Order: sequence, then C-alpha cells, then structure tokens
Amino acid sequence: MSAARSPRDAKNPSGEPLPARVTRILQDSHPAFRSLTISEESGAIIIDGHLPSYYLKQVVQTTAARVDGVLRLENRVEVVRISA
Repeated sequence: MSAARSPRDAKNPSGEPLPARVTRILQDSHPAFRSLTISEESGAIIIDGHLPSYYLKQVVQTTAARVDGVLRLENRVEVVRISA
C-alpha cells in the first residue's frame, strides 16, 4: 500500500525533495547562484548566501518562486559589493 501523496508530490513525480529541485534549477540558471544555500523551514523555501547585485538577488527570488511546489519563499540573500 502506498502512502498518500501531497499536492506538492503531484507536481513532482520524481520524488526529488523541493530544496534539491530549487537548488538544481538555480544552479543551472546562473553561475553566481552555485554559492547559495537552499533549505526548507516550516514549509517555506529559504535562500541564503551572498550575491554581487540587487538584480541577481531579484532574479534568484523570481526563479525560485516559479518552481512547482514553492508556496512560500524567504530570500535571505545579502548583496555584497565586490570592490575593484
């Protein structure tokens, strides 16, 4: 007998955990996103790390929010300007 599936499982037939899917999609979309940490707390996807611009912080948030199964998102990314 199989366990009941949640609505999130219906959008994820592979069974890949949501944080892993978000991580994979982000890392595939931009090299700067490879340094970010993705986790899940109380049903929300948490994105931690540092990026060099507010633009990239917004891109990571928009990209992650579009992943099937993401219902809540907390963007804890800090913008750190790299001095030349």
